[in-house]
Amino acid sequence: MIGRSTDEKTMDEETVIPAYRLTMGLMKGAHAAPPIDLYETADAVIVEADLPGAQASSLRVLVSDRQLRIEGNSRPRHVQGHYLQMERCHEEFSRPIPLPAAVDARRASARYDRGVLVVTLPKIRDRRNTAISIPIAGPEGDRS
Repeated sequence: MIGRSTDEKTMDEETVIPAYRLTMGLMKGAHAAPPIDLYETADAVIVEADLPGAQASSLRVLVSDRQLRIEGNSRPRHVQGHYLQMERCHEEFSRPIPLPAAVDARRASARYDRGVLVVTLPKIRDRRNTAISIPIAGPEGDRS
């Protein structure tokens, strides 16, 4: 890569190109899946998916066992004339997304605006490291 040091951490073509091709459904036998961004904050895991041409009513978002699944379809817009080139996928899709943390599915929310679906999944706080005082009962009476 021109102008970059060999020590600089970058994604190389072996990583980027296959991921792009798979996301766009261009690999042999692959199904189209929307490209996503997945990130987390201290309190939530957030997924943003590009879904041009989809209607909110055609989308379904499911959460189970530390996995998010986005399902739906997008249809090509009706245009006057005929398409000369069509690169965006217009078909049914199902995109599983492994989640990096346990989330509270009951408090999850989703918003679809201008072709982008944003799913916010509040994290479940890890209570394993929380100290709780437990009362001790015994023959000498209650000691709490």
